[in-house]
Amino acid sequence: MASPVQQVTATDPGSRRHGARLAHYLAAALLARTADEGARVALVLLALDRADSAAVGGTLVATLLIPHVVAAPLVGALVDRSRRPAAVLAGAITVFAGALAAPVALLGHAPLWQTYLVLVLAGCCGPAVTGGLTSRLGELAGPGHEARAFALDSLFYNVAGMAGPAAVGLVAAA
Repeated sequence: MASPVQQVTATDPGSRRHGARLAHYLAAALLARTADEGARVALVLLALDRADSAAVGGTLVATLLIPHVVAAPLVGALVDRSRRPAAVLAGAITVFAGALAAPVALLGHAPLWQTYLVLVLAGCCGPAVTGGLTSRLGELAGPGHEARAFALDSLFYNVAGMAGPAAVGLVAAA
């Protein structure tokens, strides 16, 4: 049986190019969204380990998530108005990744406000991982394949929602 991406690309050579781009998109989106979803659990576990406080963990998660809401319209406008939206998204996701890694170095070794500050930065870039990526999907899928591409994106989004926390739990247990 052909994979969902192969089924999208089976019709013609032009579709194969779109199919390859879609496969790359889905892999990148899955990794970025898995990190985003796992970060919520990782921040709480990190706070329990370094600060011995679930309350600090909860505030770290809130500090990451609140800017998602505030920054989403700004990130959307920036991506939509850019001549190179893929570069804008790649830059935002790179900053997002670095800012998610920073609490590991900061928490328990620097003032707490510094950890919050980096998480605000990550949160401002978070919409690039969610709606920002999805906004480029129609162009990647190619004509006539948009519905299938959006269905796959939704599926992979849900997989990331389960895989992220599970991966963090496995790493923490190890």
